[in-house]
Amino acid sequence: MGSFCCLADKVIHCFLNYQPFLYVLRGKVDLGTGCGLGLGCGDQGNLIVGDVTLDVPPRQRELISFRISGQDFCTDVRQVREIRGWTAVTAMPHAPQFVVGVINLRGTVMPVVDIGARLGFSASVPTEHHVIIVVNVKGQWTGLMVEDVSETSSVPADQIHPAPNVASRQTRDFVEGYIIRGESMVTVISLDHVIPEISPEALEALAL
Repeated sequence: MGSFCCLADKVIHCFLNYQPFLYVLRGKVDLGTGCGLGLGCGDQGNLIVGDVTLDVPPRQRELISFRISGQDFCTDVRQVREIRGWTAVTAMPHAPQFVVGVINLRGTVMPVVDIGARLGFSASVPTEHHVIIVVNVKGQWTGLMVEDVSETSSVPADQIHPAPNVASRQTRDFVEGYIIRGESMVTVISLDHVIPEISPEALEALAL
């Protein structure tokens, strides 16, 4: 299996055997292949910056954290494509309650989901302070409406505790597990199950 790097301003997404590792650098990194910057990915699971090799801890999960209904949640950063400020949405007829509406994402009609309502919390009233996390799940572009985005973090996989057996089937589908941070916990959600499937025909009808 090969490896490659994706470069952006102050951030390197390094994909090793399709597993991403996020590195934040001091200073600006120009877009490009990295050849002129001395950046590259080693074949043994490490990141090479100039003459310095940074070891990548095994079995790490790269997660992005956000808040919903005053609680902390996170999900796999690999499915996140961008983070946008709140923008007005167009209502979608006969949509489930948790679908806020649709927006124009560079020529693509993209549904926006109130992720809190989808998880069973009370529906949120969108404000200019809300944030849209743009994700791509199984080829479908979807915006997640959240209160704010706090950070990305690297967490050892064995620190994610599974949901208790008393949880419902839907909870077990939606929730990958929990991360204990001091006296509080962060819920890890599975976007593969949380994101609803919306037919292309319904979105195309709105684009007409």
